[in-house]
Amino acid sequence: MEPSRLQSMVFDAIRDPLIVVDETGDVHAANAAAVRLFGLAENAGMTTIMGRLVLDTGVFRGFVQHGLRARGIAVPDRAGRPTGIQVDVEPVRGPADRKLSVLHFHAPAKRLARELWTDETVAEVAHELRNPLTSMRNALDLLASGAPGALTDAQRRFVCALQRATLRLARMVDGYLDLTRDLTGVLHVQREPIDVRACVEAVVSDFVALNPAVERRIDCEIAPEVDTACLDRDRIEQVLVNLLSNAVRFTPNGERVTVRVGVAGREAMDDDMRLLPWDLLGDPRLLRVDVVDRGLGMASSTLAHIFDRYHDTGEGGGAHLGLHISRALVEAHDGWLRAESRLGEGTTVSFVIPADRRTATSVARARAATTAIARLRAAKRSTSVLVLGKPDGEDWADIARTWACPPALNPSRGEAFADASLWTIRHDLALAVIPAESEADIASVVGPWVQRCEEGAWSMLGYALGAARVVEGASIAAALSRAAARMARSLASLSVLEARAVDLDWLVAGVRAGTEEQA
Repeated sequence: MEPSRLQSMVFDAIRDPLIVVDETGDVHAANAAAVRLFGLAENAGMTTIMGRLVLDTGVFRGFVQHGLRARGIAVPDRAGRPTGIQVDVEPVRGPADRKLSVLHFHAPAKRLARELWTDETVAEVAHELRNPLTSMRNALDLLASGAPGALTDAQRRFVCALQRATLRLARMVDGYLDLTRDLTGVLHVQREPIDVRACVEAVVSDFVALNPAVERRIDCEIAPEVDTACLDRDRIEQVLVNLLSNAVRFTPNGERVTVRVGVAGREAMDDDMRLLPWDLLGDPRLLRVDVVDRGLGMASSTLAHIFDRYHDTGEGGGAHLGLHISRALVEAHDGWLRAESRLGEGTTVSFVIPADRRTATSVARARAATTAIARLRAAKRSTSVLVLGKPDGEDWADIARTWACPPALNPSRGEAFADASLWTIRHDLALAVIPAESEADIASVVGPWVQRCEEGAWSMLGYALGAARVVEGASIAAALSRAAARMARSLASLSVLEARAVDLDWLVAGVRAGTEEQA
């Protein structure tokens, strides 16, 4: 047997996926396991793992160029969450001493196999539930019509509550199918203005109608300032029902459950989001919902896993698939779902979501930028963030085309990250992430005609640009604050903008006051 043929057979016999990449991120070779698992035959160079993970082989360019070894680099899913899959990088020499690296993927195979099997089973069961649910809904519709006989007022109220509950159950079945959509990164929400007060009160009222034993045990507290929010009503109702059901289930008779709804600002966000330059982005408008029980509570070891799918706590909590889906639905709204609990004192599960499209856009694109920075860091590449301001006029897409390396425009959080990406926040504001460290690096990406105004601030084609390097160990919020302050100074110093930047005047004072000292 020829040596090359023997080497190929040995390569393919290795059970773990192996990929060989060069300095540009191109795939030079892959064993049979990688071809099967990643679909490399159809997507060479840009691979998809098991339909739900995104891997941009280009992020390993820094390792290849410098001949670096690495162990245990985590591979996230499309939403940036950990998957348990890890990558080892091993440098090798190719023909003519060409630099190459072997990417070795490994994972707890039994756990992943169990999850995949369970995902498929859940989807099949949910699909099978659709037919009997349709029959139930048709029967209830017939009863409500009065055709089989007249209903009393009490019977009609009960049938109507059953109709709404059956409709919600059908939506929950669709929600279990959303588990697959979440894992493949295609879970979407349909935002529209809804009356939040009416939505929450309807969910609580129907829950009580179908569970009369809890009628006097549920309090609903809605702040006076809560009004309209731009949300997917069906999805939010599904989250509320899940949280309310869990709270009642684990609260002993005689104890109460409280649903509390109010408005919130940046203080309700996670640390990284809260520290973003909101004076520049515009103060966030958030809706906060707390479901508070005074039940059994949970140990910290249980609390750490309640949002994991199929995790059996051993304390009667089941697999927590409902909480996993609830978190996915809240995150699809660009929000956060959290839980606090102490044994014997009860549990509070809270979610915070943007109440308007502007806040949702700012949060979603800041999260996408954070993911992009993490990928560049994993590839050992220096990274800078840019904040760009402009008056009305040229479109952001037109401006992006003038860059030496045109950036990806508004990529989502799960998309593979190219050399540079630019996210439009408003018609007059954008932020970008680029692999650059020095002023020369930044100028080479943005364009040779960039004009320096002062340290860290530039102008280009009639708009202002502020830049800051993302320092190792620092958050994107700190870098964005420095870049925003520099952009504001650049904006103030540009005579070409002074006559046209009426819409941007507020940026200068708002950003400089809070962040200039960080520059």
